[in-house]
Amino acid sequence: MITNVLVIGSGISGLTYAIKVAEKNPELGIVMISKNNLLESNTRYAQGGIAVVSNFKNDSFEKHISDTQIAGAGKCNEAVVRFVVEEGHDRVQELIEWGTHFDTNKNTLHLTKEGGHSEKRIIHNKDRTGLEIQQTLIKKIKTFTNITLLENHTLVDLITDHHTGSDYKRCYGAYVISNTQQEIIKISAQITILSTGGAGQLFSHTTNPKNATGDGLGAAYRAKVKIEGLPFVQFHPTALFPKIKDNTFLISEAASWRRCATYNKKRKAIHA
Repeated sequence: MITNVLVIGSGISGLTYAIKVAEKNPELGIVMISKNNLLESNTRYAQGGIAVVSNFKNDSFEKHISDTQIAGAGKCNEAVVRFVVEEGHDRVQELIEWGTHFDTNKNTLHLTKEGGHSEKRIIHNKDRTGLEIQQTLIKKIKTFTNITLLENHTLVDLITDHHTGSDYKRCYGAYVISNTQQEIIKISAQITILSTGGAGQLFSHTTNPKNATGDGLGAAYRAKVKIEGLPFVQFHPTALFPKIKDNTFLISEAASWRRCATYNKKRKAIHA
């Protein structure tokens, strides 16, 4: 199979990228692979909402940037934080234009407050925000005739020339396996995008979905791609330790924030 663009992964990142490329370049062929069906991704399991500045009377980009740096213990890349925060408002408006529904209060977005935020800035769709976004993006992406969707296909490896020893390396596509036909397929592409999500299933206890097995990270590592920030791999810290029917039970992150707040108060009292 030959295409212009290969997108590996069908969560909010991969879907959004494919949509934007298809809109701007209708002449390009785009192939997207999904390990399971399109709905089964990390995105669909995101419950709480999106942190974004929308009430500019009480909130600001600078407040959000400051909150993020404090919550990240000063280890966040400030340029990345600023970019994400300042882009957030417009990207949410884009999702709304594409058909995403968020809860409202008297025709304005209903905002909630979560740990680490100094203002109410969490927009949401009840407690299934990720599912709402995923469904909207799937509906949107199916309107493009230049996008080929390959569901139930798993990444095997990237096709590269990293073995040549040159500092300049190229990716020519990927080998993927059809989960239903059990066949290896070679997909040649001018541009290959890895948006494969996290690797929570590498741990004995995780609240990540079953398909978060780090396929993209493994393929990137084998292809000598520079990887950074692995100690900060996404995970949810609050889970019930004993498994229930072989699944780790998720506890609200508010529990961890309350516990941290209580600990900090006791620590300050001891050192006072």
